[in-house]
Amino acid sequence: VEGDSVAQILDKITYQVNENPELKPADMSADEWMDIVSAIQSNDKLLNYKVTNINTPSKDMNTGTVACFVDDVNHPSDVNVVFKGTQNGYEWDDNGEGAYLIDSDCQKAAADYINRLPESYGDHITVTGHSKGGNKAQYVTVTTDRVARCVSEDGQGFSNEFCERYADVIEERKGRIRNYCAENDFVNVIATSIAGEVIYIETGMQLNPLHYHKPNILLNENGDFNERGNQAGWTKGLHNYLQHVIDTMPEPQRSYVIDGVMGLLEKGESEESVYNRLCSVLTAGGYWLAWMIERDDWFGEASEYLAGFIREATKLLSPATYYDLTYFSVDVGGLSVSEGNLQRHQKLLESAAEDIGTIKRGLKGISYGAVRASMDVLKFQLQQRAKACGKVSKAIERVCRDYQQNEQHVEGLF
Repeated sequence: VEGDSVAQILDKITYQVNENPELKPADMSADEWMDIVSAIQSNDKLLNYKVTNINTPSKDMNTGTVACFVDDVNHPSDVNVVFKGTQNGYEWDDNGEGAYLIDSDCQKAAADYINRLPESYGDHITVTGHSKGGNKAQYVTVTTDRVARCVSEDGQGFSNEFCERYADVIEERKGRIRNYCAENDFVNVIATSIAGEVIYIETGMQLNPLHYHKPNILLNENGDFNERGNQAGWTKGLHNYLQHVIDTMPEPQRSYVIDGVMGLLEKGESEESVYNRLCSVLTAGGYWLAWMIERDDWFGEASEYLAGFIREATKLLSPATYYDLTYFSVDVGGLSVSEGNLQRHQKLLESAAEDIGTIKRGLKGISYGAVRASMDVLKFQLQQRAKACGKVSKAIERVCRDYQQNEQHVEGLF
């Protein structure tokens, strides 16, 4: 609630844990939540910070939960913005979009939030967040002028297009960004890291792979960081694959594969999530197999051809292809040029046929009878070709007209 102190928030968490000990928000057990509460309660200074400027998801789902924690509401000298991690399916999909778009909708909403904070909060704000919250924290560090420090936890990276657009700013500000990552985490490996320092933390063995991404996985029971570790081999492989896709694959296939991987990692057991996983296996798996065959030269000289066949088969069989309007796109401008050329060719053929008739009428003498039949045949052929050009030209005109009408209709639906 707006104006609550950290101490009050901890009391509410304690109450909820005691009332619902079986609930596991963020995959954290009741004991894990109480460890966090105890660690924060041991810091008297933190208990007096108050929460302000709370934002929760809006109707368009672009704005996730975010809040400020300040040391003094009236005269803040220490301002900390906390972005919550992925909250819904829209934000999970937005994670993937951040790997191939310059700016995703959720990222832009995060920057708008920072820019709307009161002027009294100054331009030395600390931002933090877990997972998508960490990505947002890094994003606003680059795209706004109000952030002095970014502490991200398992925040994913950014698209090549983003890195190119903001290259100079990233180089200038990457020293402000530190990303703490679990050694087996599978989210921070998505796309290109812009953090000046990436620190891997030991997490121990987890029976559920999803637990490597829990918000508290980096901490011990006292709220301190575990020992530093090294990135796990399988997450390095996942990063290399995703980066290969981002670097080399053309659109729309690139976004299909990235969205496919995100679908594989999506939480939930609903009918929709199961269907998404099946589509993801087909799309992302096909491109992964083609990449492996091509990269490792499994089949010698045939590797390139086999990889190409698998990619094309994946493209044809993937359900995503059914909705890919680019497969039915029409170059209206190019067709219009062709239509004009056909019309000109038609006129030239018709003119040539008339010229043949004029020449025939002017023939005299002994050769007239022998040549006449040949000239009639030539004139007829020219006239038929001219008619064919006219029919093709009209067909192209209809295609362009119908396509433009359908395109306008589709745009109207959205």
